[in-house]
Amino acid sequence: MAAQKYDVFISYRRDGGENFATILYERLTAKGYRVFQDVEEMNPGDFNTQLLDIIEGCTDFVVVCSGGALDRCANEGDWVRREIAHALQLGKNVVPVLLRNFAWPANLPEDLAELPNKAGVESLSGQAKTTAAAIDTLCGQFMRSRPVKRTKKMAVLGVAALLLVAALAVGGILLFGDSKKPEDLQAKLTEMGFTSSLVGDELEITTYGGAAKRLEIPEGVAHIGDKAFKENKTLEEIILPKGLTHIGSESFYLCSNLTSVVLPEELAVIGGSAFSLCSKLSSIKLPKGLTAIGDFAFSYCTALRIQIPENVAEIGAVAMVPCAAVSVDDANPYFCAENSILYNKDKTRLLQFPQIFTEDMQAIAQSVTEIADFAFCRSAIDFVTLPDGLLDIGRAAFSYCDNLETVVIPPSVKQIQTDAFGDCLILATVEIPASVTSGIHNGAFTGSSPTIRCAKGSYAESYAKTHGFPYEYI
Repeated sequence: MAAQKYDVFISYRRDGGENFATILYERLTAKGYRVFQDVEEMNPGDFNTQLLDIIEGCTDFVVVCSGGALDRCANEGDWVRREIAHALQLGKNVVPVLLRNFAWPANLPEDLAELPNKAGVESLSGQAKTTAAAIDTLCGQFMRSRPVKRTKKMAVLGVAALLLVAALAVGGILLFGDSKKPEDLQAKLTEMGFTSSLVGDELEITTYGGAAKRLEIPEGVAHIGDKAFKENKTLEEIILPKGLTHIGSESFYLCSNLTSVVLPEELAVIGGSAFSLCSKLSSIKLPKGLTAIGDFAFSYCTALRIQIPENVAEIGAVAMVPCAAVSVDDANPYFCAENSILYNKDKTRLLQFPQIFTEDMQAIAQSVTEIADFAFCRSAIDFVTLPDGLLDIGRAAFSYCDNLETVVIPPSVKQIQTDAFGDCLILATVEIPASVTSGIHNGAFTGSSPTIRCAKGSYAESYAKTHGFPYEYI
């Protein structure tokens, strides 16, 4: 039997690349592409030659380049290497997608030597909005295949299949719903005060001009568009429909009276600032199907206690600061939380620190080696004990911490990024040990005026002199 025909083959390494590969598969499939996601269930020694046939039949071959993804390609029997080499040999349109922390190995095997020269999408941040934009770029600029358009024949076959499933489900009795054409649903939405548009064959709400306190959006809407309800002052409760998959950026931004939102199980993406500054929002349950939460999505939802469900693989910067409480489903393989402090699963990366905290929250896990961008932004913290093995303090990590007075940098630190301690108004002293010999970015203390405590003749002393900061010797 001939292998099923696909447009796109996604190759990836399970450790580090699986979450992005899954999101890429879902979004390309939703756009109409026929996509094969290599589920990487076989051992390298049992490489399935059927995969070679699938690669041969596809047009585009997408390589998800996560951190260290190609390091094992030095092994001649490595599965990922064999996939890529086969695609290159066949002259397929090979497109590398470079994720954060990826670096090309110093030496690639000869059969992969062409790969770094292939045009692709670079430097994904892992944040929902950026990922969506990058996937659009991938489709529009780099892929050669085009989405499959549903024909009338396909639609008839699809309906027949659905009716068969319904018949089996109810013991041979067919149940019919109130099926409506998109234009009929658009007319109904217009009567309710919405404007809407078709994106491909999916319906998107673009604006709402009504003044209802409670809304239930009818089934058939797949997307809530960017800024659709932005700054609505009357809406208090909304029920979003079954089948909705995407809530756009700033969709409910500054809906100051919104208290309750019901989300469908199919929802996959909540865009950047979607519910930002909804200060009265206290009731929302994130569905199991959710995979991505954008930057600032729930920022300043101060009444909200939020649990991250098991399938969320992306959480943007400042996504839930300062919510009342944050927890993570134990089954989530990517994130965990302790005392509302959000970490990656193995607690090597601190992602978000609550603005509202108790004294026991100030004990950061000793396993942390990286403090993410904006992790403590606008926190009311007045001191913090940084772990001994810390390597990297991210961009704007402690920015606008108005109560922070003293910081002691651990000897292990290699990088203090731009604006790491920016605009900390009363920051008085920063102690930097002699072991820190590089890596303090020029704008690390922009808007702050600390005294640098340092060893005589150290890198920290030179930094203080160069940037005009007062200093004193330890």
